[in-house]
Amino acid sequence: MQVIQGHFEGTGAALYLQLGSIPYQIRIWNLGGATPDELIWERGMAVDILTTEGILKTGDGGAFADNVFGAGISPYYGGDLLTSAMQSDTTYGGGIYIERDDKDYKAFTDAAAGISGDAENTGITKWTLDTAATPTGHFDDDVVGTYIGPGSEIRIVDTNNKHTYRAWIQACAAAAGSVADAVTLSWAVPSGRVDFIGGQYGYKPTAVGKVTKPGIKLNMITPINVNAEHHCFTALCPG
Repeated sequence: MQVIQGHFEGTGAALYLQLGSIPYQIRIWNLGGATPDELIWERGMAVDILTTEGILKTGDGGAFADNVFGAGISPYYGGDLLTSAMQSDTTYGGGIYIERDDKDYKAFTDAAAGISGDAENTGITKWTLDTAATPTGHFDDDVVGTYIGPGSEIRIVDTNNKHTYRAWIQACAAAAGSVADAVTLSWAVPSGRVDFIGGQYGYKPTAVGKVTKPGIKLNMITPINVNAEHHCFTALCPG
């Protein structure tokens, strides 16, 4: 069994989250709402008609509610050849068929060399912690803002090469990443070398013409899967 964790942007429409296999269990939290809503689904819940698609917990200490067929989460077996009719939006942050995005976006785009990234001038290689109490700092290059933003995973090696710190960007003004205190991280990571900066959505739309992988179909659109709100999940999958 393997644990798969990730985050994605809600769509407000039925969403196909491609995990590579159908999970035994998955828990999804909406991080962008006013209350910490949670959707829980596992295969055993299908034995009862009222909990076929999981249970929903709304609010801080709120009650649980059943999700009948079509209301929560169902298995998705994949194997679909995507057409433009099925996947009408392929822009970053869009799409209803989404797959994990492991691309490193810290580079400067050089189309001739086949390199694409989100740095404005030369590439992001250094992080400087300016204010530990905030916790904020800056890079050695500005961020364009298409891929890097709130939700981006960042890995930083300290100046003594002792630790690789893993954190997430919580705020980053476009075209201002190199200004003191312009970037807010989840923790006060010490200054050091930037080894990786991921995309802010965690998952990206699968390209038209590709065959989809198995996972889940998220039928719920509120309070889980609300459009433009950040969600995270933990799934237990075969493997």
